[in-house]
Amino acid sequence: GYNWQSARNIVIGIEADLQGTWQNGTDNPAGTSTTSCIAGIPLCTTTTNAVGVDEKLRWFGTARARLGFVPWDNVMFFITGGLAFGEVEWNATTTNAVTTTLAGTSFGTTTALNSATATSTHAGWTVGGGSEWVLSGPWTAKLEYLFVYLGTIGNTFTAGGNVPTVVETSHVRDNIIRIGLNYRFGGPVVASY
Repeated sequence: GYNWQSARNIVIGIEADLQGTWQNGTDNPAGTSTTSCIAGIPLCTTTTNAVGVDEKLRWFGTARARLGFVPWDNVMFFITGGLAFGEVEWNATTTNAVTTTLAGTSFGTTTALNSATATSTHAGWTVGGGSEWVLSGPWTAKLEYLFVYLGTIGNTFTAGGNVPTVVETSHVRDNIIRIGLNYRFGGPVVASY
């Protein structure tokens, strides 16, 4: 990033960052089950469909503006906001189980299991704030909070046959708290924070 102390108490800057992550979430909605029987004959077929979706945020980054206020020497409070982007991966699993019974006696179950994966990069926004303070000379430390929102993302997974189509929609958002260590370089350190 780059910071410029435009007045004794005001700091204006830009920052960019990129990080890997293995955050994930799952959705396993209740399955559906239907039974149909042949009239007059105790022959019935029960069909059960189940769906599971696993969503992973593989990496994300931000490009932000930063506005800081220096209430006293060596300490700055700031707000920040801008662009966020990241790669989201979905894994959907669908199960279709068909059980046939005659007069209450099962003839067995036929199960079809399908899975599909989709990966895409999405852009959104981020906003946050924090504090940065001088440790010694050009070294500073910071504590920062960011809210990241990559928008509403949807996918449709079609397996075919008796396996149902899965339509998945989610809101990808993240709350991040970071502790950082910075080195200010590029000339003499004259900033008061």
